[in-house]
Amino acid sequence: MLNRKRASRPRAMVLIAILFALGNSGSLVSAQSLYNVEGQEVTREYVESMNSVSDLLNSGRYREALPVVQGLIDKCPRMPSMHWSLAKIYYNQGLYQKAYIEAKMATSLGPGQANFYITLGNASLKTGRKKESIEALKTFLNLAPNSANAVSVREFIKNIESEVVEDSREKIKSPSGTYLAEATVNGVTHWALSDMPIKVYVDKASATPGRLEVIRQAFASWQSRTGDLVRFKFVETAVDSQIELRFSDLREARVETIEGGHTRFRDGVNGRLKAWITIYKSGEGMVLSDSEIRSIALHEIGHALGINGHSTDGGDIMFLSLDRSRTRLSQRDVNTMKALYALKPGLLRK
Repeated sequence: MLNRKRASRPRAMVLIAILFALGNSGSLVSAQSLYNVEGQEVTREYVESMNSVSDLLNSGRYREALPVVQGLIDKCPRMPSMHWSLAKIYYNQGLYQKAYIEAKMATSLGPGQANFYITLGNASLKTGRKKESIEALKTFLNLAPNSANAVSVREFIKNIESEVVEDSREKIKSPSGTYLAEATVNGVTHWALSDMPIKVYVDKASATPGRLEVIRQAFASWQSRTGDLVRFKFVETAVDSQIELRFSDLREARVETIEGGHTRFRDGVNGRLKAWITIYKSGEGMVLSDSEIRSIALHEIGHALGINGHSTDGGDIMFLSLDRSRTRLSQRDVNTMKALYALKPGLLRK
């Protein structure tokens, strides 16, 4: 059984409207005939034209600015701010692919200019490149963490990340021999491979030595059947663990479950952070056998590892059922776990 706090997320997004004046290309005064601007040597006339472009863009006169900018790029093709200016003009005209190309050129020629990445982020989003948009906006924050626009940009990134997750939910299909679509019904998440081995704490006070061995075998089964894709290390204290497992009496827990267990977890942008497993060793006047405990443990460990939904095939350990006769992982269980860990975790609802 899964327990997740859900929060609504807006699907519609409004682009950030941020227009910056040209930074390091303002008026220059020198007695020399050539000026070094953004690493390029240009004439005084060129500098004055750059200043006029800045004035035109800041006053919203994009059509007037277009031929001026194009002429300046023809004269000096490697001037970063002019490609940025052209990107903003194209963006304003709804020519988003052209805006994207020019913004890419601007960031390539001037990678340290934070403002360029706002335009690249917006153009990337408009052309369907959501992940590239996120990357561009994060680069802006790295270059200008104290910008007055930083808060808005961070919120905007969260919105795009939400949409990426929603898109992945709609697009994920189950490869042959898996139930990946059902496993990712709430998005893609799992432990980072750098987290391996996952530290597991089992509360010894709530179980007999025999039950503890059953739990160890269940974890070992997931590890061996996945070819050590997921690995575990048992620790002695809960504070040192990433997965905590405890036994409880169903009547004491006062919960309704048909799975015989309960898994909670906390996820972040980069995947799973913590999981808590409870296995109900008795309830409704009966004490569960070791084989039933093994079946429940395998199922709940599957949830803790990242399978957020259930299989629709009764032969899989992750099938939702009162039947606890399944004590082995099916090949579909193994294939699904491998397919899941081949995907990059996304930001999930908390």
